[in-house]
Amino acid sequence: MRLPSSTELRSGYGVWLVGWLCLISSGPGCATLASPEAWKSGLNRGLTWSGNREERISASRQISRNGSEWAGRGKSTEAIASFQEAIRIWPSDIRNYLELAKQYTALEQHAAAAATLRQGLKYDQNNVEVRLQLAHSLAAQGFGDAAHEQLNEVLRTDKDLAAAWLLRAKINHQQGRYDEALADAYQAEARQQVDNELLELLCQVYFCQGRPNRAWSIVQRLNAQYPNGQRPAHLIVLEAEALCQMNRKREALQTLQQWYHAGGDQDPKCCVMLAELHQELTSEASSSVAQASGIGAFDWNPLATQIGSTTHPGWGQASDSEPTPLALLYPMTERPKFRPLEENPVTRWDMLR
Repeated sequence: MRLPSSTELRSGYGVWLVGWLCLISSGPGCATLASPEAWKSGLNRGLTWSGNREERISASRQISRNGSEWAGRGKSTEAIASFQEAIRIWPSDIRNYLELAKQYTALEQHAAAAATLRQGLKYDQNNVEVRLQLAHSLAAQGFGDAAHEQLNEVLRTDKDLAAAWLLRAKINHQQGRYDEALADAYQAEARQQVDNELLELLCQVYFCQGRPNRAWSIVQRLNAQYPNGQRPAHLIVLEAEALCQMNRKREALQTLQQWYHAGGDQDPKCCVMLAELHQELTSEASSSVAQASGIGAFDWNPLATQIGSTTHPGWGQASDSEPTPLALLYPMTERPKFRPLEENPVTRWDMLR
């Protein structure tokens, strides 16, 4: 391993020393990187690089490799500092902008990621990977139109990039352009192996277009990818939604009940849909019975209604002047002696068990 030349050490303890420490620490016989404290101390010196072109490129790549190793260890702060320094030494290497943006994205710092990628575009306007990642960062910030423009540039350069078609389909769907979203989704399907993300997007677009039969067919393709009884909750919701839109609400309720009693993952959205659908069907049935018997409609659905505590055990009401739906069923002299209710209201889901 050669020693630094006098030209390379022109700035005293400049940044070359930091790169030199990285080379030593990553060489044979040393299994660890320099400590984060030593690394930050070297970076904070603020001295300028004075090596020639080849030496700058070499040092930038070495520091970038160390940044990748920091990232692999989950040290985001050190990885970000490494990639920033690699860019400062040699700003023309697009890979460092991509890696730095990935670190920002992992920390949900999408504005910083977008700024980094825009800086990288100054050195390579036609880099589709940078533009695609920039579109993701913009979309994550809610800038759908700006992301759409970046994707259009990507597809002008590479029409076979399925990820660009898929992201543009998502943006079109979010902005209410359902026909364009459907067309882009099928363009993505023609260029990649079909995955769940794409199929679920197609299903949502068909729901928005009011085409539940097509959505149902997509749900069956998703169901075929899971063993019996192992479907995730969000797929149960899609199936129940398709059945509801096809006016097959009882089948939808049965689907949700089977999922719940089988001990599936207790997804809140699935639970809420089960309660709402059960309440809707129970209310319809109660209204029919009430109309036939001449009694006003009431709702005592155990899935969607909590009955408060009572000061009259067994009477189902807090006082004679505040009747509850249960109290409406019986005259005062004919009320059965029900079990007293608990002081703490029972939640709708505990009542299912």
